[in-house]
Amino acid sequence: MQYGMNNLWPTPIMYDRIEEQTILDNFLQEIFMTVNLDNTPSDYKSDGPKYDLIAEGGDAAQEFKDKVIIPKFEKYLNSFGESLTDLGDYRFITGMPATGHRYHFPAHSHREALISATFYLSCEEQNNGGGIEFMDPRTNADRGYKSHLKELFGSRGIQPKSGDILMFPSFAYHYTIPFYGTRRIVLGVDLEI
Repeated sequence: MQYGMNNLWPTPIMYDRIEEQTILDNFLQEIFMTVNLDNTPSDYKSDGPKYDLIAEGGDAAQEFKDKVIIPKFEKYLNSFGESLTDLGDYRFITGMPATGHRYHFPAHSHREALISATFYLSCEEQNNGGGIEFMDPRTNADRGYKSHLKELFGSRGIQPKSGDILMFPSFAYHYTIPFYGTRRIVLGVDLEI
């Protein structure tokens, strides 16, 4: 530590964009043609079937992985002076895209992963919920503070737009606000080593 104020235990969250619009459009087209978005297999229920959209997807999914997912994870790691090659053996785990009316996730983290990302592939309905909130990782940090200071410890989030990306350490607890629109397509990607 240094004399003075020290910012200990930061939670680096990268908010970025998918710049490769053609690659995104091709990937979305592949999803629409190959996946029944009204009845997708479960990603998170232990008793449901599993499906890895990137590993089992076609050419557009592979292009999205090679030209969007890998470079964005590299960008995140580079901010710490690291790269994917420094990690040795690694793999990306994806699931089915999150879609549909009333879709949401309660507070959770991604325990098996090192870094997690959310790729907002299609989120045109902006006034119907579906935002993501990150919780302060310092459990009970707000204890003892006067009420006007408690907002310093509240959750922080965004209302994502199509093409947005959020990347964060997998220990970061987060949740989604229920989505009350018709459809949005969101892809979660975990980096495991």
